[in-house]
Amino acid sequence: MPSTRAVAEGVRNRGTELSHTTIAQIFSGSRVPRWGALKAVVEFLGGAEEEFRQLWISAKGGDDATDDYLRNYREFVRMEYGRTTVPNFAERQRAQLRDIFVAPLFSKGEGDSRDGSVYLDDLQSTVSAPGSKTVLLADQGAGKTMTCRFLMLQHAGLDSSFVPFYLSGREFFDLSLPLVDLVEASLLRVMPLRPPNNFVQGLLVKGSALIIIDGLDEVSDLAVRRTLSSQIESFCNVYPMTRVLVTSRLTDYGVVRLDPALFLEYRILPLSRMQAGDLVNRIFALDDAGHPGKLTAAEFFGLIDRVTDIWRTPLLLSHAAALSGRLPSGEFRYHCAEIVNKVVELATFDWDVVRGIQTAALSRYLVRRVLEDLALWYAKRGGQAVALSQVSDYISDTVAEAEGRRGWALVDNLVEYFSGRANVISVVGVNDVGDELYSFTHTAILAHMAASRIVREDRNPNVIARFLVENLQLELPASVLVFVLQIFDDSVMRGGEILFAEMADIIARLPPGEDGNLGAMLLAASRFVRMSNPSVLKSIAKRITPAGAVVEGYSLPEVIEKLELLPGQAERWLDSGEIAASINGVHPGGRYAFKDVLILAVAVRLWDLGVREDKIRDVLNFLRQMPLEQIRSSFLIGDSSGIHVMKPMLAMSAVKRGQGFFGIDLELVAKNVGERLA
Repeated sequence: MPSTRAVAEGVRNRGTELSHTTIAQIFSGSRVPRWGALKAVVEFLGGAEEEFRQLWISAKGGDDATDDYLRNYREFVRMEYGRTTVPNFAERQRAQLRDIFVAPLFSKGEGDSRDGSVYLDDLQSTVSAPGSKTVLLADQGAGKTMTCRFLMLQHAGLDSSFVPFYLSGREFFDLSLPLVDLVEASLLRVMPLRPPNNFVQGLLVKGSALIIIDGLDEVSDLAVRRTLSSQIESFCNVYPMTRVLVTSRLTDYGVVRLDPALFLEYRILPLSRMQAGDLVNRIFALDDAGHPGKLTAAEFFGLIDRVTDIWRTPLLLSHAAALSGRLPSGEFRYHCAEIVNKVVELATFDWDVVRGIQTAALSRYLVRRVLEDLALWYAKRGGQAVALSQVSDYISDTVAEAEGRRGWALVDNLVEYFSGRANVISVVGVNDVGDELYSFTHTAILAHMAASRIVREDRNPNVIARFLVENLQLELPASVLVFVLQIFDDSVMRGGEILFAEMADIIARLPPGEDGNLGAMLLAASRFVRMSNPSVLKSIAKRITPAGAVVEGYSLPEVIEKLELLPGQAERWLDSGEIAASINGVHPGGRYAFKDVLILAVAVRLWDLGVREDKIRDVLNFLRQMPLEQIRSSFLIGDSSGIHVMKPMLAMSAVKRGQGFFGIDLELVAKNVGERLA
């Protein structure tokens, strides 16, 4: 039999730090040791691990005090996680989790496509399996924490076969504490009663616990994160029957990745339009009393529909929905750029105050100004991620030039501040030499801050118009154009209309073939600009169209006007590519043929009937493959199994048999569309 010192040395060589005194206590049987310590000794001595695990469970036993503590803990978890703060830092409104939570869709494995997407039930089934090890990945604000809270609530019931524990990523900064101790500490935050001896250890060894580690990415130091990842993997090996769920931002997970042979990956997909509408309606429903300025979901999406980064991200969408409304005059309380600006304030600077990131050395004005400069710099590079050293050099040049000596002193603070940001600047990978690469987390925030910088630089509409025309042809995102128009409209009377006309004049004078898609981009942005004279838009469209050209089909503004569509009804399908302009010709960006408009009208009608978005997309894909005359002579019949395209005789038979919930005569739809376009 080796000495206690020899056993301690052998265990230490295998990665577990135990003193010879602890080894002596294990051999003496004076008290029940921690399972991790006993397991390490058994492995070193070549014992039967499973046999000793059963003996350890029997020695630990159970008592009434443990059962009472467990019942109380489950009740406290239900109270703690049954309610949540609505993601609106302006009001910090509390709501029942089940009233605000919209179950996301997931992809399984390394793919991020909606093809083969799975529902929340699939994730729950995986997480609930004994010994499961799962990683949940998503972009910032996509719903990782809300999903974790939902799982905590689901498994807090007395009928659950295991006990859930929640740890935030911020709790991992203390490397001196083992993960087991952090789990025990999480108990005291939920319920201020110290657990019985070996309470957590017993659950872990028996495989009766679910450990949720939410926000591995919040550990910004990559060296520390690597150490923590190793600790998590070691914990999983010590307690193989324990369920573990780890969440992280998708953007930088690949930099420090948990063992893919041990952890199964799930990814939260961006919100579909139907899920986004569900979330907006839930947020609007929280205002039980209602108010005259309340918007409908359709009106709300008409405001922000072009900014897909907003409505496809639950956190940003919640901010935007809470800010929407009408003034007593009937006008919208805020237009798109104003909403995004306030979302930027809420999701960045106000969130800094909540998390304590703001420092006394950094004024809000300075941070905003530098971020705007940085955003335009990024936007002109096509949003391409760059090394932190390049970010530091750029900030040094801009801040030091503006602030003098004080600027040089602030550079380090600013670089540290931006590199630690979860809502604005994110690590998205590493380059060939191992440098971390940073980029803006949300394209909407990038575009809005870049637009603010463009307007701040020069208030001359001709200068701004020339800058936009030149850079939109290169790498500048199209969403910057919308924001510049609206921000300039707020700064100068009729500024949006004036700037719009300036850009149209410049585009019209470009040599043939050099205008690219600029005309179409400008016309698409027209719906976001207040025009004092509606005829201005038509004259601008005419100036953009080459002289003498025969224009076929219909422009997007014409389609919206003639079909009398509400804001957002067309863009829902056009932005996703489900319906595209089939006539390119000489008109910038293409124009819509009659068949395109007919299919759009069908999509709008099915949506108004409450048909699921994925079912509508199936119908649109089918109709696109059909000749126009065949579409005209068809019926749509909807039943519990889906939407069916049928010949009139078959459709009538189906209706007589009571098969369909509804029917749409596409010949009548085509006739109605033709009359409106005439």
